[in-house]
Amino acid sequence: MMKSLIYKLLAVFVAVMAVSCSSGPSIEELVAEVNKHMPVRVPGVGQVKSIDFADNTLTYQCLVLNKSFNLKALEGHEDEMKAAMSPMLPNLLNYGKNRVFTEKLIEEEASIAIHYFTKGPKAADVTVTYSPAELKDIVDGKVDDSPEAILKTQITVNKLQTPMRIDSETTLTDIEAKDGYMVYTFEMDEKRAPGIINNLNEGMEELRKNNAETLRSNAKDIRQTVDACKAANYGIIYRYVGVPSGKVAEVKFEASEL
Repeated sequence: MMKSLIYKLLAVFVAVMAVSCSSGPSIEELVAEVNKHMPVRVPGVGQVKSIDFADNTLTYQCLVLNKSFNLKALEGHEDEMKAAMSPMLPNLLNYGKNRVFTEKLIEEEASIAIHYFTKGPKAADVTVTYSPAELKDIVDGKVDDSPEAILKTQITVNKLQTPMRIDSETTLTDIEAKDGYMVYTFEMDEKRAPGIINNLNEGMEELRKNNAETLRSNAKDIRQTVDACKAANYGIIYRYVGVPSGKVAEVKFEASEL
């Protein structure tokens, strides 16, 4: 989700810069032009309400509407979010006319910020900011944007969304990168489903088949995860742990099987 979000946010500027940069407008003029097209819908996330330029910081105002995206869990974890986004930025900031606008920001020693927020009783608010020095490092290729780095930072952010209730018996409790695998750990409530781990192990062939079908799904988030694992040469492991017994059922897919 993060990967999709950052690309779509910056894509808003791409369309405007394609017709604006050659005339050499100021940052304020570009912002005014972009805001004529606001709000912009971001599928699967919400919408960009506006883009502001104040205190020498360019800020994207992003309203998160996707109920499954637990923004509250990300409050206080801005550094992890920044690390997850950083490897995705070099190509966008250096691409074509984007580079003209990026150089304008660097020349004016401006920062870039992305402000995510939700509304309602459980309103959440998270802002990720890149200082002028950090922006320059990204443009100069000083950020590790290798496939493995991208995967690990995405896992770090996704991990913040846990624990995540799947159904009455199953809770996703952990996501980690370990020994060349992306490992999902699910806790299974044995009080609600006695013998569940034994049943999973006895039906391992069916369990593996179901997991394989999930990995072949055309759902965008699943495809992005699988593609990121393949690019980093990582496999995927699903671990099901019985609570309170501690018994385990495990399904492993090598990178070559994805």
